[in-house]
Amino acid sequence: MALAEARLGAHIPEQEATRIFTLGELIDAFEAASATETTVGQSWREILDVPASDELHQHYIFDRRPFLNPASFMAMRLLKLFSGIFFRMRVYGLENLPRTMPFLICPNHESFLDGPFLVSVLPRRVIYNIFIHGYSDYWETAFSRRLARMCNIVAIDPNVNLIRAMQVGAVGLKHGRVLLIFPEGTRSIDGHVAEFKKGAAIMAYELGVPIVPVGIRGTFEAWPRGGNFRFHAVEFHIGKPIDPSTFAQAADPYAAITEKLQSEVKMLSDDSGVT
Repeated sequence: MALAEARLGAHIPEQEATRIFTLGELIDAFEAASATETTVGQSWREILDVPASDELHQHYIFDRRPFLNPASFMAMRLLKLFSGIFFRMRVYGLENLPRTMPFLICPNHESFLDGPFLVSVLPRRVIYNIFIHGYSDYWETAFSRRLARMCNIVAIDPNVNLIRAMQVGAVGLKHGRVLLIFPEGTRSIDGHVAEFKKGAAIMAYELGVPIVPVGIRGTFEAWPRGGNFRFHAVEFHIGKPIDPSTFAQAADPYAAITEKLQSEVKMLSDDSGVT
């Protein structure tokens, strides 16, 4: 569904998508959508060029947060202190973060701990301007939606609505924000880095925004998918930014950037030294 939406530029509403079970129903849905959508045949550059009149430019990630930002910063620093004591959390390579925004942060995904722990070690300027792509299944209740809004988490389902998810990220980056996105799309099943999706590479290349690879070590052992929680050493290794413009001559820049990003994250997340 996501691949078809990207290739055809047509969007199937989530309510309709959940009722598609056969190839015939899929074809019928796209034929109906193509008749009303104007994005058919558009490139990713055109799709990510969201007009100023679009409601995404008034998204809650752009709200003024004069009280919430300082409160969030203090909460993250308390979490960093807690994690340093109980998880012996360490971070390496903070100096590799770009001095100016926007940029993307792309780590491997081992555990529910990844997002909050990683944000807790980031500089104040990044915490104040970060937004996060989060899988919509985890943010369905009224309380969780309110929490997502407070934490600048954008709840999306890229498997159903890839184009809108990409546009949300593009608009945020164009507004000078920092996007935290997990290119694997889901938590690791076995602790190893899974195949990366191209979404981060597409946004980086089309918007000219650097990608910062991050290797996370130890959170799988602390709280694995489907496993029990326990205290375990955690490390974050922040790599040097990847400049997407250096891939302009590649036959498929999106694939080349994705391959480079995945290679860097795999190297940074090699946890052979964590005990």
